[in-house]
This record gives sequence, C-alpha cells and structure tokens, in this order.
Amino acid sequence: MFKLTQLLFTVAMMFALTITMGGIYLNAGLPDVDELTTIPLQVPLSVYSRDGKLISQFGEYRRSPITLDQVPQDLINAVLATEDRRFYQHAGVDLIGLLRAAHHMVMGGGRSQGGSTITMQVARNYYLSPQKTFIRKFNEILLALKIEREFSKDQILELYLNKIYFGSRAYGINAAAQVYYGKTLDELTLAEMAMLAGLPQAPSRLNPLNNPTGAKARRTHVLDRMYTYGFIDEASYEAALNAPMTETYHGMRVEVEAPYAAEMVRQQLYAQLGDKIYIEGLKVFTTIDSREQLAANLALENGLLNYDKRHGYRGTIQTLKGTVANDLSTWLEALKETPKSGPLLPALVIKVSHDAAQVLLADEQTVTLAWKNLSWARPDLGGGRLGAYPKQATEILKPGDLIYVLKQTDDHYRLAQIPQVQGSLIAMDPKNGAITALVGGFDFYLNNFNTASQAKRQPGSSFKPFIYSVALENGFTAASIINDAPIVFEDTHNNLWRPQNDNERFSGPTSLRMGLVRSRNLVSIRLLDAVGIDKSIEYLSRFGFDTKTMPHGLSLALGTLEATPLEMTSSLSIFANGGYRVTPYLIDEVADAHDVILFRSQVAMACPPPCSPEYLTEHNATPAPQVISTANAYIITDILKDVIKRGTGRGALVLERTDLSGKTGSTNDHKDAWFVGYNGNLVATVWIGYDRTRLLNEYASKAALPIWIDFMREALRDKPDYSLPQPADIVHVRIDERTGALASTGDPYAIFELFTKETAPKATGGVVDAYAPDENWAAPESLF
Repeated sequence: MFKLTQLLFTVAMMFALTITMGGIYLNAGLPDVDELTTIPLQVPLSVYSRDGKLISQFGEYRRSPITLDQVPQDLINAVLATEDRRFYQHAGVDLIGLLRAAHHMVMGGGRSQGGSTITMQVARNYYLSPQKTFIRKFNEILLALKIEREFSKDQILELYLNKIYFGSRAYGINAAAQVYYGKTLDELTLAEMAMLAGLPQAPSRLNPLNNPTGAKARRTHVLDRMYTYGFIDEASYEAALNAPMTETYHGMRVEVEAPYAAEMVRQQLYAQLGDKIYIEGLKVFTTIDSREQLAANLALENGLLNYDKRHGYRGTIQTLKGTVANDLSTWLEALKETPKSGPLLPALVIKVSHDAAQVLLADEQTVTLAWKNLSWARPDLGGGRLGAYPKQATEILKPGDLIYVLKQTDDHYRLAQIPQVQGSLIAMDPKNGAITALVGGFDFYLNNFNTASQAKRQPGSSFKPFIYSVALENGFTAASIINDAPIVFEDTHNNLWRPQNDNERFSGPTSLRMGLVRSRNLVSIRLLDAVGIDKSIEYLSRFGFDTKTMPHGLSLALGTLEATPLEMTSSLSIFANGGYRVTPYLIDEVADAHDVILFRSQVAMACPPPCSPEYLTEHNATPAPQVISTANAYIITDILKDVIKRGTGRGALVLERTDLSGKTGSTNDHKDAWFVGYNGNLVATVWIGYDRTRLLNEYASKAALPIWIDFMREALRDKPDYSLPQPADIVHVRIDERTGALASTGDPYAIFELFTKETAPKATGGVVDAYAPDENWAAPESLF
C-alpha cells in the first residue's frame, strides 16, 4: 500500500513539475517546433525517366515520404493499437501510459521506454537523442506538449509515419512496405500491416528477415490488440493470424532499367553538390525515354548473347562435389548464392539424359533444357576456334554443374553463359542532344565500366562519312570519280604501307557516292590525301572530335583515331540535324523534395532559319552553332541512305523505312564492330568489342547491325518516316555515272545525282574531279 501511495505521489509530482517547467521553458530552452515542417528528412536522390518512371535511387536511407490520406485506415489502426491507442484523446502525454510505465519501473526496479506517445516519439526522433535518461524523457514530454499546441493530430501522425525507423535501412512506413513486401501501402494485406506496425519497437531485434520467429510473435501481438480494441472483426483477425510470413528483402522498385545512365547522373550531381545529394531528396528528371530504354536494353542483351552463342561454350560456372542423393541441400545453398546476371538465371543440373537436362532454379523450380536449347554448345577452343557440335547432352553437362540459363519467349529455357564480349547502345535526339537511351554494357552490377561514355575505341569505317564530308567541303561532289586501285605509301622512316580494301579487291574508277556505299578504303585514303591531312583535321574538329589525339597520317581515313560511342553519336547528329552541333545531355531538370524546380537544362538546339525566338523559348534553348553546311549534311545523309539500300547496311531494309541512313564500322583488325545510323529525329550508335581488344572475328554487319535494327524497330514503331527537307540550293542532275559529267540523250549509264547549284556539272563528256595519282607516289606526311 505504501509503495502504491508513493507511486501516485511521484507521478503527480512529476506531472505538476512538467506543467510548471513547461510554462517557464517551452519557448526558451526547447527547439522551435515550427521547424518540424521544414526539417529535411534524409531522403535519397531519385532519378527518373523523362516520363516520370523511377530509374534509380542513391543514398543510405530508404525513405519515400507520403501524406496521411495515402495510408490505409487498417494500417493507421494497427499503429494506434500498438503504439498509442489513446492518441486522438490525449494532449501529447498519456497519463495512463505514464502510470503504467512508472509502475513497471518501481516494481521492476529499472527504467522503461514505455509510456511514450506517438507525439513524444516524434519529439524524440526529430529533436532528441535515443539515449534513455530521465532528462531526455522530461524534455520529450515538454516537446510533446508544445508540438500538440502547434500541430493537428493528423499532422503529427503523418510526421511519425514518415520519420520512424523500420529496420533494413527503411525509414518511414512507405519505404518499409517496399523493402519488406515490394508493395505500395494500398497493396498491403492486414497481416503485412500488422507486421510493419510492430517493427518500430525493436526494428533490428524483431526484423522478420533476421528473426522470423520473434517477428511473427510481434505480429500476433499487434493483431491481438487490434482485435481487442475493436479495430478488426474475428474473421479478419483469424485470417491474418494464420497468414504465412512473406517478408523478403526488396530493392528499390525500379520501373526503368538504366543503371549506366543513372550513374552518369549521380557523378555529375556529386561533382557539383557533394555528399548532400544523398540525403536531400533531390529528384532528377532525365532525358531517358522509358520505351526506348527498354528497347535498347533488350536489343543489346540479345545481341551480345547471340554473338556469344555463335562463338562457342566456355563451360560451366563450376562443378559441385557429391551426388544429388547425398548433397542436394548443400548444392542448393551454392545455387542460391550465385547471382543473376542481366536476364541470365543461375541453375543447378540434377539429371542429364541423351538429349535433355533437368535443372533446378534458385526458386527450386525444376525445368528441362531440351536438345534444341543445348545443341549449340560447341566448345570454345580459344583464338576464335570452335570444336565439333556435341552429339548428346552428356557431352556438355553432368549433375552438380552450376550453369546459367536464359528464359526464351516461348517460356522454354536454353543453356547460356555470361558474355565476355562487351557492347553499348546510345540513342539521342539530334535536334537538341537529349540522350533518350543508354546502355553501357551487358550487366552494370557485374561490370560498371560504361563503354558508352568511357570506352575509347577505333571507329573504323563508321568514321568514313566524316572524311567524305571533308571532301564535299573542299570541292568534291557525290559524282566525283576516284580511282579504287592499289597504292603504296612510304612514311618518314622508309616504311612502306600498302592499304587494302577489306575484300582485297579493287573496283577502279569509282564515284564518291559508291566509295562510301561500298566502304572502299582506297577511295577514302585518296580523298584524305587530296584535301590534305592538316586541313582535314581542322575541319573534323567541327564535329567535336579531339584533334590533338588524332593520328596525323592517311590511316585516319580508315578511322584509326579513338572515340567513345557517345562522341560518335554526338558527331553523327550533325548530319542528322542539318549541320548543327548540339551537346549530349542527360539531366533535364532537378527538383527538391517538395517538387520545387531547382535547375532546368538550357540546351543548344538545332534551329534552321527562320529560327523563331518563341520556339527556342518554348524549349528553354539557345540556337546551336552551324558547323557544316546544310547541303553537305543533306548529301552525306542521302549517300548513307544508299548504304542501307544497297551497301553494307542493307540488313536494315527489314525495317521497311525510307528515312534511315547508316554506316557499318569494322576496324581493319576486326577488334571493334560499329553501326551508326539515324533519321531526322533519332540517332543511334551500337558498338561491340572486347575490353582487352581481342579479335571479334565478325564483321559489323553481323555483330552490330542486328542490334541496331532491333532497337530502331521498337524506337520508331508507329512513327512516320522523317527526313530533313531538301535544302533550296540542292539540285538533282542527270549524269553519266561513269564520269560524273552531264549525261547525253539516251545514255544507258544515266542516273540522277545530288549537287549544290554551284557544283553541278555544266557539260557532257570527260571525267569530273578524277583523283588517281601514280601508285608509286609517296605521301609527304607521316602515316602514323
């Protein structure tokens, strides 16, 4: 009896003291609670596509603030039943709860964390340390009273639900729903709501991922209280009580897979703002188009996997010791520890017959690999050599093998492997430089080196359009005749260079147009030599190439400089937009956590005359500089259309479009394969190669072009053909294709060719602009 009297007296004194001290110190020694509305939650950086789909998040904290009207009533009730049943009745301090906590303290002889209302927890989480002391509890009470004076109950509950920690780096109820269930709040079941509501008391100790038994007991406790307090009926209670535990860790809910682009954004922002980008809730809206990005992902994945399949099977990940009968559980552990890679799933071989193999997936699903999905696996012998095709499945696999499999469109699986070859695909709007899709490799999480923006490789023949543009600028026309014939050059060290065409054949007198369409090396070399290397390099700088690192020799005509796929895409856009140099960019705008726009990109935009100021203002743009003539860009574009109609890019005819221009790019040593192509609205570049400059042993038309085709098929689906209009100074002239001169009446070799009005031929007969020096002539400039 004495202890009870003492207890009541103590509590009464504490409460009286609280009221007294509150009157003295509420506005003096405590924080201003008005700051609660402006205190920034530590929210990660979020990166979105231009159509608002999440690409990635960066930051230690997983938090997605919500408003109270987004929280289901059952979830609110679960929180109230567990944390503060009388929340809507008390004024921030629950006397009954304090009495219960004080009784526990006296009877148990120690401090307790009980008695804290939701308002007190808000005070503690926003302002105070978690250290359990009487001073902190006292300040907690004072702050709670002050908070209740300034905010409504709904505002306080919303602050609590956004701030509280739920374990597994999840801060706030919305992030917790995603982390544990991969769901939005309105998708949660009652059992899942009860689990989340029980976590704040001990988010580490009762974490369902680490302690499912303790977490289930806590869930039962929450459901008991909900049922006891009348928040749920008996049927709902029983159903939730018997619901299975479904908690697994879920990463962020990515809607668009573009990790290489997201990392480029992160690096750019970090360079400007530092570590604060990870906690201030910045929202970055990029230029990535979700539809094009998906198409790019699939096209590059399939292209690299198909290339890899053509070049043989290198064997299993590993072979586990033991037998299926005795060691399956150990094997399963190894399987589940093996990561996925892109679309490839790890699998465990458990049975092999003559013409099939049974494998187990990480989810313990058993699937069969039919012979047609195994028979491709010729052994890779190295150096581009392949062994014989296997005759039965047992030559390829055995039980205990860890392998990768690929799910195909018909829901069957085939044997696969992680490609060693790398590649990239970039798409860009040529009018303003907006990067609409970017893939920098097969699997970012396996290798985050971004080949799209970081890999400096030789573009090979895909560089030739720029050499031909140099020639047009310097008096040549599409009809100029150049001799495709053997030639020998001598460098300053008396070394001889005898360049060859790829097929080691020569066509003799060839028009400039056909030289590019057929990618004739000797034509390109003679054009570069005719213009002069120094003059050509000065002109090539207009396209944005780094002229300081260019080889100052005629090998430049074969694309022996080094450039990234991003640089090639940017340079190619000048042909696509009519001669204007735009700058590639990824960040469109940046907003703060409250959706206030902090930054919007102002870009240089191709704007041919008459360029409307209103048009530029509408697009927040300035006029891009014109670096080559519109006529030059138009003629190169027209020739590159012929590359697709009747040259090395004719595989793209399957797209059944008339607006596509493009160029294959194979280096002389076949270490790199490119396809660069465009229409008036979209430029896309594909590069394929090995990181360590191994031989590809394939031409670009086989390695790179199919990837470009697959991408453009989806990117341009349902979009009308679009080419830039013909410039006013371009004319079509009927010429003799053998000479480039005007065709005479009835000439069987007559064709129509494009010229500027200034360069159009005026007479019949003769050979126009022929360039065919003696084959023993020595170049005066160094080749290397």
